[in-house]
Amino acid sequence: APAEPISAGSAGASPSQANRDLPRRVAIISFRFGPDIVGGAETSLRAIAKALQTAGQHVEVFTTCTISESGWQNTLRAGTVTLDGLTVHRYPLDDHDVARHGEVVRTILEADGRVAPEMERRYVENSIHSAALIGALQERRNDFDAIITGPYLFGLTADVASAFPDQTLLVPCFHDEPLARLGLWPTLYGSVAGILFHSAEERDLAQARLGINHPNTCEIGACIAIDPAPTPLQGAAHEVSGPATPLTSCAAPQSTGRRKTKPY
Repeated sequence: APAEPISAGSAGASPSQANRDLPRRVAIISFRFGPDIVGGAETSLRAIAKALQTAGQHVEVFTTCTISESGWQNTLRAGTVTLDGLTVHRYPLDDHDVARHGEVVRTILEADGRVAPEMERRYVENSIHSAALIGALQERRNDFDAIITGPYLFGLTADVASAFPDQTLLVPCFHDEPLARLGLWPTLYGSVAGILFHSAEERDLAQARLGINHPNTCEIGACIAIDPAPTPLQGAAHEVSGPATPLTSCAAPQSTGRRKTKPY
């Protein structure tokens, strides 16, 4: 890890932009976005966006027109809307072969993630993409000091990391799962500006087991929402979890659940 923790304004910034008195300009890239989206990674990215905006930074969200975690469709209308005070740009998904993608995922799961490079390439190729979103971000890349995106396993995230490595801060949300063991991730995500881990355990997993040893990382912590009046069982569970990890200025992520294995 670097001597000075990364922040959501350091990636790709010129010396004049590095003035801490100036608002950082941050783009948040999430394949789906909105207050009704309950996925852990999506909730974390939304919390990061709100935390940065509350801290006085300029934040814009780039997302697609899908609302589903795995049955990707252009359900929502493309265009720019305001959600919870955030400017959100929606772009259509590229055509997607659901059957082919499902076959590739099943092969990877059955092999516990240890597949040939060609199968890894097919996985990313058949994942979720939006050429319109990447094109729009290309046109405006100089408008932003940093681009925050995640989670690791989607084609859109890979596209952002490949197109804007010097500006990208990755929120990977790594789990110990077959898809995380693909051999392409260390090369693909080793060139981004920085990686934001939710916990020390996630960073250890990435470094010790997944081979992702990035020189510029930050542990941003995580918050788990609980009911205002928890039951005794909920209260006990909260006590066991211990106090929340101090959050950096990068984010204040929240997650309300554990991801299950699904045909991404």
